[in-house]
Amino acid sequence: MGRSVESLMYDARTWLRDFPTYFTASSPAVSTSNRTIELPHKNVTYAGLLVWATDGTTRWDGVLDDHETTVAANQFGYLLDERNGLLRVSTVPTTPAFTPGAHINVEGFYTEWVADQDLKFHTTNVIAEYGYGQPSWTLETLGDVEADLIALRTACDVLFALLVEYSRDIDVSTPQAMHIPATQRFHQVNQLLYGPGGLAAKLTEKENLLGVGLGRAEVGTLRRVSKTTNRLVPVYVVREYDDISRPRRVFTEPDVMGQLNPPKGFVPGRALIEAAGGEVPEPNP
Repeated sequence: MGRSVESLMYDARTWLRDFPTYFTASSPAVSTSNRTIELPHKNVTYAGLLVWATDGTTRWDGVLDDHETTVAANQFGYLLDERNGLLRVSTVPTTPAFTPGAHINVEGFYTEWVADQDLKFHTTNVIAEYGYGQPSWTLETLGDVEADLIALRTACDVLFALLVEYSRDIDVSTPQAMHIPATQRFHQVNQLLYGPGGLAAKLTEKENLLGVGLGRAEVGTLRRVSKTTNRLVPVYVVREYDDISRPRRVFTEPDVMGQLNPPKGFVPGRALIEAAGGEVPEPNP
């Protein structure tokens, strides 16, 4: 019981089968004119990323330049573009400085489809949608069933974002009879998301069967308005045929299924109270 944003992100990656993969990279120590290193993969994960430089005898540690961490004289600062897989050296060491044979080494993890910052964006959006209109709804009280639906819906949002990106792909045909079907990945992702057995259909099926989520099927109470008085006809709790107890009235709202407690400020009809020999109370503020 209870989840965090990070655990929901991991569950969404499980639905997408987009697990982190280890990689290594090495590049000569950059000069003043060229400080950008293109990593071999995109969607690099900052967590667990290790950056350092060495010439075989001296080691310089890399520090993420977030404008809050102080970079020492024997360290170098770097900026990381996680989505595009680019690393830019922002500050170079001074004591000692990079030697001509120094190389910058990078070790870490990358993902194939979506970067952590994009996945966190989609996860927080889905969490906000699920908690809309529910003041008591929190991640601390989130059950496993609804957490699985949030992760699945996050996966669907990620695939839709990929469709937006892949929609710009154009098939290429050359006079030499060469054909590059660049739109194929768009059709594959579209089938994975909206196909008969896709994730969107899976999400709708689970929400309807479990009665949980934004797309769940809800059962409401229809109200009838009297043609003679133009008032709603009261609705009472159903009873067995031989139940002689007093009827209990159901108080409904236009957007809820109903409740047994009267709404705030409700006062029964004057004629009913006076017939019972009581005084008409003032409505509650």
